[in-house]
Amino acid sequence: MHNISKQEASFSHILEHLCYKQDLSQDLSHQMFNSILLDQISTAQVSSFLTALKMKGESESEVLGAIQSILALKNDFPNRDRLVNEHIIADCCGTGGDGKNTLNISTAVAFIASTQKIKIAKHGNKAVSSQCGTSDILTALGINLFIPPEQAYQQLINHNLTFLYAPHYHPHVKNVSALRSQLKIRTIFNLMGPLINPIQPHYQLIGSYNPEHTLLFANLLQKNDVKTALIVHGSGTDECAIHDKTTGHLLSNGEITTFELTPESVGLKRYDLSKIQAKDLHYNKQALLKLLEGKGSDAYRAMVALNTGALFYVTSVTKTIKEGVELAQSILSTDLGMQQLQKLIHDQDIKC
Repeated sequence: MHNISKQEASFSHILEHLCYKQDLSQDLSHQMFNSILLDQISTAQVSSFLTALKMKGESESEVLGAIQSILALKNDFPNRDRLVNEHIIADCCGTGGDGKNTLNISTAVAFIASTQKIKIAKHGNKAVSSQCGTSDILTALGINLFIPPEQAYQQLINHNLTFLYAPHYHPHVKNVSALRSQLKIRTIFNLMGPLINPIQPHYQLIGSYNPEHTLLFANLLQKNDVKTALIVHGSGTDECAIHDKTTGHLLSNGEITTFELTPESVGLKRYDLSKIQAKDLHYNKQALLKLLEGKGSDAYRAMVALNTGALFYVTSVTKTIKEGVELAQSILSTDLGMQQLQKLIHDQDIKC
């Protein structure tokens, strides 16, 4: 079986070959996603294409082509090259779609990690298949997701933290937002979310709902010149898990290796998954505020410490994840995370 080329392509031909489990070339995937993002094909065609792609299983060439299309159409971030060359810029996010409805983990990690000498450019969106995504909780906290890119740049320089709302930087993706919500299934867009940060940071912690995708992510990041990345699957969740084993792949110095840890291996106690599951947006908000004040529940603090520790390891703030967890725990016993939130709100209120 070979990848289908542009010369062979028509929509019906593409769909038929996907149904026969044949991968698309990167160029053809790029072409297809241009058609989707520029609203050149019907909703029915987009729906059938995304579904067929999912049923076949998204290939590396298909994801690369889709990413190429989205990034070519994005709104640029100011001084991007200078930023990534002069600073340690990191992102921490999951694919979503794990269906576990946990409290906001990566959002909390961003606040805690940015208290150190690294800069977190957290890329996120509204929830598609869960109760509360990054953008949902940030809006509830009073964060303005629609600040100009120039102001986001200043936040990153001055406070080590900014949140990049995906639709603000990828306006063409809105053409499929309603369809994704209606489909209520994981599609290639879940895979691409962590890979289309407009800054394209060199350091990433990515959680995948599918353990089979961690190597795919590592290969994609390797081709995109990412320096260090940890791609994890936490026993059914798209985070490092506090309830069970975490597996995945580490990309470092151009090499990809397998990865595994348990809470005990980094000095943490296990907690049942139910201890970190959310009820609704209000519950999520109150839990996160308490956490940032240094008063979070034991399970939530442990989960955030684990994932922050992993990010500290990826960005060389600490030499090991265990040391990173210990540093994160010390920060979580203070209100430094809350200070980060207050700085962003104060900054946007002055500028607006």
